[in-house]
Amino acid sequence: MSFQFQIEAFLKAGHPYILVVTTHGNADTGSFLISATGPASVDLMSITPTTSQPMIIPSIVPTTSSSYSSSLSSSSGVFQRVSGDPEYYYYYQAIQVTVSTSGTYTFTTDSDLDTMGFFYDTSFDPSIPTENLVTDDDDGGDIHSQFLIEAFLEAGHTYILVVTTHGDSQTGNFVVSASGPDSVNLVSITPTTSQPITMPTTEPSHLSSYSSELTSNSAIFYRVDGDSESTYHYQAIQVTVSKSGTYTFASDSDLDTVGYFYDTSFDPSVPTENLVTNDDDGDMRLQFRIEAFLEAGHTYILVVTTHTGSETGSFSVEANGPDSVNLVSITPTTSQPITMPTTEPSHLSSYSSELTSNSAIFYRVDGDSESTYHYQAIQVTVSISGTYTFASDSDLDTMGYFYDTSFDPSVPTENLVTDNDDGGDMRYQFRIEAFLEAGHTYILVVTTHTGSETGSFSVEANGPDSVNLVSITPSTSRPITAVPTEPFVSSSLPSELSSNSLTFHRPDRDAEHNYYYQAIEVIVATSGAYTFTSDSEIDTMGFFYDTAFDPSNPTANLITENDDGGDISLQFHIEAFLQAEHKYILVVTTHGESEIGSFSILAGGPASVGLRSSTP
Repeated sequence: MSFQFQIEAFLKAGHPYILVVTTHGNADTGSFLISATGPASVDLMSITPTTSQPMIIPSIVPTTSSSYSSSLSSSSGVFQRVSGDPEYYYYYQAIQVTVSTSGTYTFTTDSDLDTMGFFYDTSFDPSIPTENLVTDDDDGGDIHSQFLIEAFLEAGHTYILVVTTHGDSQTGNFVVSASGPDSVNLVSITPTTSQPITMPTTEPSHLSSYSSELTSNSAIFYRVDGDSESTYHYQAIQVTVSKSGTYTFASDSDLDTVGYFYDTSFDPSVPTENLVTNDDDGDMRLQFRIEAFLEAGHTYILVVTTHTGSETGSFSVEANGPDSVNLVSITPTTSQPITMPTTEPSHLSSYSSELTSNSAIFYRVDGDSESTYHYQAIQVTVSISGTYTFASDSDLDTMGYFYDTSFDPSVPTENLVTDNDDGGDMRYQFRIEAFLEAGHTYILVVTTHTGSETGSFSVEANGPDSVNLVSITPSTSRPITAVPTEPFVSSSLPSELSSNSLTFHRPDRDAEHNYYYQAIEVIVATSGAYTFTSDSEIDTMGFFYDTAFDPSNPTANLITENDDGGDISLQFHIEAFLQAEHKYILVVTTHGESEIGSFSILAGGPASVGLRSSTP
């Protein structure tokens, strides 16, 4: 049972032993029951032991709680906290702490803010926040994002607790709870600073926007880091500002946009020239964000394009900085013409057939050496040289092998150009791509991933011209024969384990546990490999013995055993090589102690198996 002990020990007759029962948690109380089992009854009697020295319960110092409520506002003092961002300032409140009784005290916060606590000895100077610092904490409290500080305080001594926030410039209410051996005096103070602290001035931000779209009539270029075989529509936007400073440019579109920022001018035919910076997905999902320092009166070019070639759609750009931004669409000049790549027309050809038990067989490349595979050889010729693809469509798990000139099924690696298993768009279908010369002969061999599978299939060929696909019967340099398969004969025996069944101590368990079992004598007329599997509602185990089985010595003559190796859940599966007319014993038992129920044994192999219940 959960949280209960179990002790096992060898006891000498007539010798006294003491069992002490206690609890995992201190000072727990409640009733309990002790059960003792063994070869004879056990005398259990409560006693009061003597002690060699007195034991006293330690006294517990009472805990006193104190609290302090306040808030951080935009009028609160500011400082650059320890471990904070040096570019940011944090609101704080300094609380003077004194106690009348020396001891260990804890301070925790409760707030909707993510609070931090800094604990100082004697005094706190906001301009030197590391001076007199004793300890600090961020998220050690029981409440999420709240601090917990524990410190030993001396009676009559002054300490300063500084409450601030994890994020800069945050405001809100907070409560400090203090607990310890006595009440705590918590008084807000305004600390003096050795040097002034001033908040940085923030320049006003100006927002400018520009909206447009990329269409099929928009100019094209080969963008930097783009696909060299794809062209991209773009729009060039001239950028000028009246005030020097840092500006940001962010896109907003249903397109996956990319931004390129150029100094002075942009030549679409030389897209790396004058490039200052670029960005793909630096802002919201699939949108660019570019940040750059711009000089007043100087010309810059922002180029808006797309991640994928030839995409079209509307977009907008927002510019943000110390002044408004002039955004004007321009048509840049090119030093050399940019032309769209020509696309060859695509022609589709198809071929349908099937693999049957009468189809030719071969031992395919990378296949199981003990299995043969049905195949169909298809002669392939084209009138126009170019790159062609061949893809299968079938309920079978197909494989394709592509050969140059000829195919010899008895030498399947000869003339092999390429092969594929699952590269197609459809599951378990092949896809082969190859450059074919006009007038030259190729052979496509369609077969299966698994040996001896049959079924219909189709092949689609795609390329710059139609493809001639003709079934052929290739010649072989030597005959191919299928591997002979030994017959598989099944035998079975139903039975059951009941409360009247014999028991034994399983070889893999200790002698205290008893399991019902049934011993089954096994004899075969033909030597070979046989399997034995169980089928039952109980969790069965099997032990397989040579010649004889002795329940009092269950490891003697043991050949093998199995618990859950069968195809059915919690059933055993045993495989062994048996000699003809030799006796073996299969012992059927259970995983759990004293389980009962019906079961059946299924035996399979090259001949029938004699199964007979026996009593060892």
